[in-house]
Amino acid sequence: MLILRLIIPYYMRSRKLQILCAFVVALSAMLIFSNAMNNGFVWDDDETLPFAAGIERVPSWRQIFLSPVDRLYRPLRTLSLIADYYAGGGGASAYHLTNILLHSSNSVLVFMLVIQLSSSIHIALFSSLLFAVHPLHVETVSWISGGRADLLSCFFGLLAIVFYMLVREKVFSRKDAKHAKKILYMFSLISFCLALLSKENAAVIPVLLLCLTPFQKMDRFIRKSAITIVPFFIVLVLYVWLRTSAIAETQQMFGYHGGSLRTTLITMSTVVVSYITDALMPVRLCPLYTVKIQQGFSISVILAVALIIALTMAIFTALFRGKLWGFGIAWFVICILPVSNIIPINALKADRFMYFPSIGIFIIISCFLHRVLLGTNGVRENKPAYATAFFALTAACVILLAALTVRTIPIWKNNYSLWTHTTHCAPDSWIAFNNLGTESYSRGDSNGAITALKKAAQLNPNREIIYNNLADIYGVTGNYSLALENLEISAGLNPDNAETYYKMGFALEKSGKFQEAQKNYEIALAKSGDNNKLRAASQNAIRHLNESRKID
Repeated sequence: MLILRLIIPYYMRSRKLQILCAFVVALSAMLIFSNAMNNGFVWDDDETLPFAAGIERVPSWRQIFLSPVDRLYRPLRTLSLIADYYAGGGGASAYHLTNILLHSSNSVLVFMLVIQLSSSIHIALFSSLLFAVHPLHVETVSWISGGRADLLSCFFGLLAIVFYMLVREKVFSRKDAKHAKKILYMFSLISFCLALLSKENAAVIPVLLLCLTPFQKMDRFIRKSAITIVPFFIVLVLYVWLRTSAIAETQQMFGYHGGSLRTTLITMSTVVVSYITDALMPVRLCPLYTVKIQQGFSISVILAVALIIALTMAIFTALFRGKLWGFGIAWFVICILPVSNIIPINALKADRFMYFPSIGIFIIISCFLHRVLLGTNGVRENKPAYATAFFALTAACVILLAALTVRTIPIWKNNYSLWTHTTHCAPDSWIAFNNLGTESYSRGDSNGAITALKKAAQLNPNREIIYNNLADIYGVTGNYSLALENLEISAGLNPDNAETYYKMGFALEKSGKFQEAQKNYEIALAKSGDNNKLRAASQNAIRHLNESRKID
């Protein structure tokens, strides 16, 4: 309530129309993404959510804040998933509702951010509506475990920035100004902490706050911009220490794509350009991208690098002159850094990586249309023809994007629809065909599963998991010779996988080759290590074979 008492009067004093526009933005986001409520669990939701939600038992506070989940330190995501589990009884609807509400809130915060920066309701409304309905955000909103961290990080990150901007503005009466600003500043720091605990990409927020300096009005409460931002960097250092202690790993989690930092950065230059293209023309979006590794400076790489250099130069020439479009460029460039693989992450490209950076692109687009149709500083706003043209064009863009989003959301309804679509938009992805194969088999379509898995093996013949999956299907259908053939390939790729030898023992036993079966069971037992379940299964299988021989 205290926050609302401090913030709402500012917007009400400015224009009541702003409140109406914010409501329209929130409603648009909720309506467009409402059919995500019909979606279920997809991808690795069934692996991540049970652990995060504590189905067997609720994790302690120490486990949540001092232990990684899937080698990632995102405790606030874990807490939110636990809350959803108990609120919805483990069903998918509660998780999806939270994602939709977070996205709607983020859309409103984008409106609040831009209206404070530009004082133009046209730019603020259009940029926030683009953010609210853009199909680029379908992955983030529809994928529970994959998108929750980005939604939470964006929510608290935008809150931190909005609170900070209110601190820097002369919007309070002299009587309560000092007290109100201190409270808002405290809320800004707290929001930044929560953003970091949601996802590590929030580390760029202090740099974004520095970029706000040309747009802010100085007053007695704040004499120098650097003084107010120093605590944010202190919080960031403490977070890095806490995260490092929790993960307890100093080595890189993933290797560089292409084998070196140079190759990764060259490749990422083309990925950045593709992100911009996807924001402008979102017609080739895909849940899983197959990015071609760039080894040298081809024409496409040179053009991509030139564009990135031009964007960086534009930051210095436009941002510090107080140009909003310059801030949009700065926002995009800065926010894309955490997912640029300078520190390697698990993917070169993903739509969810653009959730926070896309705000900058939408600001640039809105500024461009505003200037073209309404002139510099909106000098033609009062001319009906130009104003009508602006709203007609923006409405057409929003409606078109909303239609694309509504059409895209059902792709994430279940694993079968997800991987079927992915095999079409990413026909070179062995992961897509492997996952489609396992999902087809779970639906009782053995022939479709085998076809998909054979395609996966054709695309990447060096992945043992594909041959293990094929062996499982052949084994269940009673074709033990083909099961053994695929298991032998799998064992050749990874001789240390105890489970492969156990499966080979089982297939040999079913084929009547008991001596060879016992040999493979013994190998599985020797290689089982800390896998107590596999160790016990191997011991039981050996005991069963010995007893069978005695009876014979």
